[in-house]
Amino acid sequence: MSPDNIITLIAAGFALIASLVATTVSIYNARFHRFTRERWWERKVEAYAEVIGSLVSLTYSLDRWTDDEYEQMTGERYEASPPDVQKAINTEYAEALAHIQRVAIEGNFILSEKAANAISDLIKKNSQENSRELRGQVDMYESLIADFKAAKDCLKILRDEANSDLLG
Repeated sequence: MSPDNIITLIAAGFALIASLVATTVSIYNARFHRFTRERWWERKVEAYAEVIGSLVSLTYSLDRWTDDEYEQMTGERYEASPPDVQKAINTEYAEALAHIQRVAIEGNFILSEKAANAISDLIKKNSQENSRELRGQVDMYESLIADFKAAKDCLKILRDEANSDLLG
């Protein structure tokens, strides 16, 4: 065997080894990319589920609070709900609102931009209603109705965005 053939054979061997290494790295990168993409999708699912859960809790507590106020305003009930019921409603409302405010601060890190904007709008509307109520421009019942409507609108947007972002 001539030295030229040996050199060609060694070069072919290096080329084979290089192609095997490149294939191995390519397969690893594809798997890693898929793993990363799946983990990101799981984080999105978790984020949407948590914020939608908080919005459901917020709307539920606002609905109960609004019903309580309405019954007292119309005279259907002459006394306030028991303190433990009021406390439970207030606690559920406060915890849900606090979580939604934290999500609003995060912005569109995980959630879509439209979803993040809807949450920010909800927080602004809630703050505006509280301010109007404190200034005496609206009574508590009107403020609760406005908060409830804003929360339901935000919940609809978040559900639509979750479907679009996660399934689309």
